Amino acid sequence: MRRLFFVLAITCISAFSIAAQNGIDTTKLKLEQLTVVSRHNVRAPLQKNVDSTYNNVESKDMLMKFTVPGSHLTERGATLETIMGMYFRGWLKSEGLLNVYKYTIKHKQNSYSIDAVENSSFPNFFFAASPRQRTVASTRAFISGLLHGISAPIYHQELESKDPDFLPYFIEYGIGANMDTAAVNLFKKVAQHEVDSIINVYKPTLLNSYKVLENAVGYSKSKNAKWRKELTTTNLELDWSKDNKEDKEVDLEFRKKTGEIKEPEAKGTLKAANQLSDALILQYLEMDESKKTGLHIDNNDIKAWRAIADIKDIYSKILFTAPMVAVNTSHRLLCQVKIGIENNTFTFLCTHDTSISALLTALQANEYSLPDSLTIEGLTPNGCKLCIEKYSMGKEYYGRVRLLYQSTEQVRNLTMLDYNADKAKHYEVHPKVQHITFKGLECKNGYYKWEDLMKRIDDTIAAFAKVAKGEKPF
Repeated sequence: MRRLFFVLAITCISAFSIAAQNGIDTTKLKLEQLTVVSRHNVRAPLQKNVDSTYNNVESKDMLMKFTVPGSHLTERGATLETIMGMYFRGWLKSEGLLNVYKYTIKHKQNSYSIDAVENSSFPNFFFAASPRQRTVASTRAFISGLLHGISAPIYHQELESKDPDFLPYFIEYGIGANMDTAAVNLFKKVAQHEVDSIINVYKPTLLNSYKVLENAVGYSKSKNAKWRKELTTTNLELDWSKDNKEDKEVDLEFRKKTGEIKEPEAKGTLKAANQLSDALILQYLEMDESKKTGLHIDNNDIKAWRAIADIKDIYSKILFTAPMVAVNTSHRLLCQVKIGIENNTFTFLCTHDTSISALLTALQANEYSLPDSLTIEGLTPNGCKLCIEKYSMGKEYYGRVRLLYQSTEQVRNLTMLDYNADKAKHYEVHPKVQHITFKGLECKNGYYKWEDLMKRIDDTIAAFAKVAKGEKPF
């Protein structure tokens, strides 16, 4: 018996030693720096798509009327973003990264006034946003929750301008490279092949989603279907004229005819279906009972709602996750991430779902799909936060990359989050988490060596030079 106990003890000690060698004692890690790439929160459907979306449904009564202008952040979206900011406040305070303002109460006759006394500032906190109302407003709401009403500057270009630092525009130039006409043509040829491959992979899923969409909104009875007879939601054929047979589902031109920079752009069925998917997702998140809109879909049919949301996710994959496109369109944003890491304790960059998808693809992240039991959006839900976290343990540094997001239930119920709540007992008051892993990088207990993570970022930034010559980045 004693011998058995001795053998078991030695076995346990050996197992612990192996675990210590192969893993990381996460209890000893200290957060040193946090960089967040955020998607804006719940908005109204894009203004440019509103009219065409109405023309793609059997009845306008199926689509709700938002109380804010098209593409603007809704009141729910602002509230959710403030809630997330409060959660991050608890996180940063617990790690000692957030200097807290203290207040003194001064007696004035029969009343009290509260005067803020700045004992410390927020050095190296940086906030920037895409030049859109929804991203700037989301950042402002996040700051409100993070800093409890204390203002901080938000850096952004003039609203509605084209900023390739935060929007996934094609760029013809970059670090150490210039794209000439021949290189651009070679780029488009290689990228088109990658895009076509992605379409072929997801065509069966899209076809199923189109059928669900048809059942939900009666597209075949809509105004658009009546004059675009060749365009249906049961196939991927485009409504081209006889002279346009060679055109593709996705436009990869770098510039418009006017010379303006542009994003990858969908056409035909994919474009129409994506507009509908976007509008339906937003009203599902915004309303307590989507059945009030007259949709032919049950509010509790999560499988059907995920099928509709799949259209938008696949749209993002087709347009922005071809490696050539991803490295090109995410280049400037990734440079902003690198600058933030090198200069700030906390960096918050508010952008869009397509930008985050391109960024993750460019960094060679492994594919993932968020559980449909948590969210109808499978990739980058409204308000999600891509967190690049730097930790120290003695003289060693480690990195972790996670996607934090509010579940569909938390979004619709405006659930308050609490960082300090026991996660085992109160899972419902914490954001949901998706760990991001990367091809070719060794991961231990969810963490990477910091230098390996930084090398991946540097290599991806440098890969732009290859893409600029029309070569594959990896």
